[in-house]
Order: sequence, then C-alpha cells, then structure tokens
Amino acid sequence: MREYDQNLQGYTNERLTHEIAKLRYDSIRDIIDNLSGELEKQAEEDLGKGRPMLHVEVTAAVRNLRNAVDSLNKAWNISRPHINH
Repeated sequence: MREYDQNLQGYTNERLTHEIAKLRYDSIRDIIDNLSGELEKQAEEDLGKGRPMLHVEVTAAVRNLRNAVDSLNKAWNISRPHINH
C-alpha cells in the first residue's frame, strides 16, 4: 500500500491552510481544481483495486470540491474589479 504524508514538510496543516487562505480567490480556485483532479485519479485507482466504497466517497468529495471551484470562480469574478493588479 502506498504511504501518504500527513502534512507537507515544513508546514502544519493549520499553517498551510492559513497560507493558502491569503491567496486571491482565483489562485485558491486553481489549487482546489487541481486537487479535485488528483483525487479523481485516486478514486479511479481505488475502483480498479476493488475498493468501490472508497471510490464512491472520494468521488463525492470531488463533486463537492468542484462545487467549491464554481463558487470561488464567482467570488473571483465579483472581487476582480476591486483588486489592484
């Protein structure tokens, strides 16, 4: 079984979250969009390895992340005119 890290080297999950939250909405949107793509790949791998329940739950998380991407995109479009580039 593949090993997964609990956090990124040099960051606690709380600190990483705090740093990401400092980014503009478009950047956060892109991070979450990329994350959803990576999780989707993992979900497909889980299905291929005979883990259908894990596949279903990770796929549900992917759907929720994509909804967050849509909302962040709307937030970015609203806030963009007010940001100094």
